[in-house]
Amino acid sequence: MKHRFRNDILLFAIIIAIALLSIFVGNCRKASGSTVLIALNGSTYAEIPLSKNVEIDVDGILTVIIEGGEVWVEDSTCPDGLCEGSGKISRSGESIVCLPGGVTVKITSSDPEYDFIN
Repeated sequence: MKHRFRNDILLFAIIIAIALLSIFVGNCRKASGSTVLIALNGSTYAEIPLSKNVEIDVDGILTVIIEGGEVWVEDSTCPDGLCEGSGKISRSGESIVCLPGGVTVKITSSDPEYDFIN
């Protein structure tokens, strides 16, 4: 009986270690060479390195904040405000879209990334 209990604890510890390792690896995938691409009505409005800390007013439609390797929309004039509720993005391929304002905010990277869910 004690032997089985010890194996259960060992299995549990292995599962926890794998979960923590996947979180750590996922957080390390924030590409250092990433760029924030802001487009207004399909045209490039700005390209800023993700490593900079800036606040960008996009033509009075919304305010994009880049800080600490994360990007989010602070204020928006659109009626639904969904872009504000999108939260922070930090990985290549993630985006925030404001359809009423015609603004897209996307993180791009020249680093190759693997396609997996973290």
